[in-house]
Amino acid sequence: MASNLEAAPDGGAREIGANVVIIGAGVAGLATASRLYEHGFTNVTILEARDRPGGRTYSKPFDGSYIEHGAQWIHGQEGNAVYQVAKANDLVDEECTSFLEHFYVWPQLTKEESCIASEVSSVVTEALDKCLKISLSGVRDVSSSVVQKSVGHFLRRKLLDYVQANHFPESKVKLIEACYDWAVRLQHEIQGCSSLTDLSALFFGNYHECDGNIVTELKYGYGRFVEVVMRNIPPEWLHLNKKVTNISTSLATLSSSNFHPIKKSLSHLKTSFAAVPLRSNKPVITVVCEDGTTLKADHVVVTLPLGVLKANASSMFDPPLPEKKLLAIRSLGYGTVDKVFLKYDNPFWQPTDVYQVLWLDGFNHCGNKVDQDDMSAWVTHGQLQTSWFRYIGRFNAVRHQPRVLCCWLSGEGAKFMETLSDDEVRMGCHQVLRQVLDRPDLPEPSYMERSKWHSDPFSVGSYSYIAVSCDTTGSLPLDLAEPVCEPVVHFGTEVMYPMLLFAGEATHSSFFSTVHGAYESGIREADRLADFYLDPVEGMKKRDA
Repeated sequence: MASNLEAAPDGGAREIGANVVIIGAGVAGLATASRLYEHGFTNVTILEARDRPGGRTYSKPFDGSYIEHGAQWIHGQEGNAVYQVAKANDLVDEECTSFLEHFYVWPQLTKEESCIASEVSSVVTEALDKCLKISLSGVRDVSSSVVQKSVGHFLRRKLLDYVQANHFPESKVKLIEACYDWAVRLQHEIQGCSSLTDLSALFFGNYHECDGNIVTELKYGYGRFVEVVMRNIPPEWLHLNKKVTNISTSLATLSSSNFHPIKKSLSHLKTSFAAVPLRSNKPVITVVCEDGTTLKADHVVVTLPLGVLKANASSMFDPPLPEKKLLAIRSLGYGTVDKVFLKYDNPFWQPTDVYQVLWLDGFNHCGNKVDQDDMSAWVTHGQLQTSWFRYIGRFNAVRHQPRVLCCWLSGEGAKFMETLSDDEVRMGCHQVLRQVLDRPDLPEPSYMERSKWHSDPFSVGSYSYIAVSCDTTGSLPLDLAEPVCEPVVHFGTEVMYPMLLFAGEATHSSFFSTVHGAYESGIREADRLADFYLDPVEGMKKRDA
């Protein structure tokens, strides 16, 4: 996107000296900073709690290459800003075989049984498409017979219709239930929820999937993409190991003199805001870090993950955030997806192998009997102690790591896995792999590494979704994205001064849960600030999420 600021005589962007503090150096925060630099902002500080940039993208060095602890793929290509940046910088691996080409493989099944598994997968896919169409149709009456309580209820109803219509024998129904349970675990991973009963059917169509390969691979991982985004950012802007604990706003009466920093920053722009001294109450924002560092800001861009906001928003902001935003923070869903990497000294798989996990013992991933038709999202601590490994969805080969398999698990099982010792996780996952491959003598892995996104205080989970609670509250990502503004008088006209701005994947109305959603949200907020300084009266009317 081209900058909307007038060029300086030397061809560069106009300088804007407003003091902007960005909280978080994930993709959203870095995109905000890079875009602000393009717009000519010169006084920007990025505060990152971790000892590294990148947030929930994390290409960790391993055995001469890397492993992706966080985001794995670019989801789609057409209209995908991350794909466009990656493509322009030769980061896309166009030669790589699509991960999905070898995805639907169930080692535990015979050829005939695999056909049934494929059929169940198709039933679920068709049901999801139907749910999507109903959502997109605009039906918003939750009492309507066509609107189900949740995506989970919708899928379960379609599965039962399928079983009843075909009069399957009991033995085949057991296999169908096992395949359905696998499909549910896959959707937990895709959607980011702990249970499909918590995923809104009403707003299921709000997520937009970009056309093109939805599992596009990066040649060098997301780490290189982060480096590309950071190219525009002056190194002195980024401050690591800076955990923000408090953001407070107050009003200070302005005169021509104490408004000078912003007035001067606008002196090059052809706008009445720069030409007329502002006499009003302008917010003063104070940002406090855990180590005692205190900064004053004209604007703060909050790019914290939704999980961090859920855990800290009530105590972090003074005065408290508007109730509408707090309601959105409470209502929107946020789940956990983890990876466990198992290193084997003697690889026994092919580079494209995927091993899907089925439970054929008559129990689902929660450890409940499948014929109970239990739609509850809750499991007890005792259940998780004996069934956490049942949340594993699959094992797959890892690109650039010929001796490593990646095990995926999500939801409550992933959260519980994070509390276990390394050895418990290593052997638990290995025992599942032995069972899936029917190889009880399979040698143990020599090394294990795992992500812990839920217990990480700087993420508290993986990514967001629109939960069933939003059906009642009406809260959507747009509400999380809405800036907190304070009215100030400019040239006799009241304008909305953007104090707190919000970016991050959970704030994107249609790309939530994705890296491109995070990236676009950062661009959006940087453009919002640039619009404000170009024309404070009209600028704040131009941007939505």
